[in-house]
Amino acid sequence: MRLSKPTSRKFTYDRDPDGAWIKIRALLPGERTDILDNVFTQEIEYRPGEDGKPGNPVFKQTTDKKKDREKTFVARVEDWGKFFEEDGKTPMECTPENIIRAMREIEGFTEATNKFFEQLDEDLAKERAESLGN
Repeated sequence: MRLSKPTSRKFTYDRDPDGAWIKIRALLPGERTDILDNVFTQEIEYRPGEDGKPGNPVFKQTTDKKKDREKTFVARVEDWGKFFEEDGKTPMECTPENIIRAMREIEGFTEATNKFFEQLDEDLAKERAESLGN
């Protein structure tokens, strides 16, 4: 067994007049688990059965979708270029706060970036399968 090697790839946004690009990285195996641990909650309540004895568990599970999305983007977006503030001139630095701003304020950013996540994950899965001879 070997530790997983972090992998990143650069993607360009089609039809962006500024020529914006983004560097996406694949999550390591434990990183997705860490994110889920922060956004997923499960409660178990034991309710009495028909015979009045306790022991019938009722599970309540919730996921904070907003927190999941934000943590995933912050973990996966490594860098970007040609992102600008409202004035169209001031470069927008790639920080966790600005990644979340971009998700909220740039039309189409979240959808396009999600496609890049999927593309990278698919490409890496194919590469792993080919390296194993499958």
